[in-house]
Amino acid sequence: MDWRIVQLKFLIRQSFFKNKHSALTDDVASTLRQSFFKALGTKLPSLENLIDVLNTLSSYVQELLDSGTAPRLPLARETLDAWKTAMALVKKTKDRKPGSVQQVFHLLFVYMGLYLFMDAPMALDALKELHSCYEHSSAKAAKKRKSLKTDDEPQWIEVTVELLLSLLSNGSNLLRTLVGIVFTHLRKHITREALHQILEVRSRAAFGGNHVT
Repeated sequence: MDWRIVQLKFLIRQSFFKNKHSALTDDVASTLRQSFFKALGTKLPSLENLIDVLNTLSSYVQELLDSGTAPRLPLARETLDAWKTAMALVKKTKDRKPGSVQQVFHLLFVYMGLYLFMDAPMALDALKELHSCYEHSSAKAAKKRKSLKTDDEPQWIEVTVELLLSLLSNGSNLLRTLVGIVFTHLRKHITREALHQILEVRSRAAFGGNHVT
């Protein structure tokens, strides 16, 4: 695993951040960023292994930011705030039971946090929805909503499925792989309404040629 981490860190340093000792052009850096995320799509033995890799990489990114290293793509205040929020939630969900919903959210937060350096607008929207899904899925939120929930309010799993389907529509093979991993661990929570969402999108894709499969 160490060799993989070393290579991924190299790609982060060269493509995510400016480097006065490197003569890489922006086009080459963009290609390296794509290579980085493609490498993340390589199959690992378990979900825990993938999460360990992502945690190590996100910590490395934070170290570079803390040292004052400038990102290649200027990050707006909103993007930096989204990164900080995502990393705070990554820490909050770090030691969860393997295969749990909390672990799935951990994976999504750290992954989409890294994606801020690839496609900030898309990642920002995804993180906002993901944060909402996380709040709705927590036991504390569920207790709070007991007296407030109406029949029209969607369950957290339905909102999460909508988010994952939206990621699929992006057409990225990497996001497709990520969504596949997440769906595997959310299957037991799927409601009839969430299943209807999936079938409806698959039906539209079959007749309209969309990316979702």
